[in-house]
Amino acid sequence: DDALFVFSSDHGEMMGAHGALTKGRFYEESARVPFVIRWPGHVKAGRTPAPAQLMDLYPTIIDAIGGKLSPGKFAVSQLPAATGKRATVRETVLSEISRDEQNLMVRDARYKWWTQDGTEYLFDLEVDPLEMKNLIGDAQHAELAATMRTKALKHLRTAQVNLAAGSKSKVTRLREEEGLSPKKRKQAAADK
Repeated sequence: DDALFVFSSDHGEMMGAHGALTKGRFYEESARVPFVIRWPGHVKAGRTPAPAQLMDLYPTIIDAIGGKLSPGKFAVSQLPAATGKRATVRETVLSEISRDEQNLMVRDARYKWWTQDGTEYLFDLEVDPLEMKNLIGDAQHAELAATMRTKALKHLRTAQVNLAAGSKSKVTRLREEEGLSPKKRKQAAADK
């Protein structure tokens, strides 16, 4: 009667929508997945439009049990939105698909921008929930597209580092293996 249940999925399937059958696209059929929380006495039945990412599952559960998050995580607890204490805990969500190149998606409560295989997309999900009209070439939405691109760039600049305790970049590890500290490298360069 008081157990916390969380139900989610890592992706949807296109099932013929937009002429595609499988996952790997940022259309809602593939990218939008359930994040259902049932916790009697804490979370009321209903629905919140709060954007969430699958990685938010971990901090949400840790928050619910009163635990402490490990450092260096980019995920956030969705518990404040689920319990009604806040309307949302994220302004936007991001998704990545890597194949031959990095494909990114940024979605907020109303708009979704993505780039995939060299093509950009921008949709107003309030007006066009089936994502039929790509607004990327529309001059009226140029500023919005630029804002979404900036959010994607910010994500790449901040989330592509490993902030886990004790983590060192590959370059740092290689230099340490060679015995070249930053100070020794500077001295070696000055000696040349």
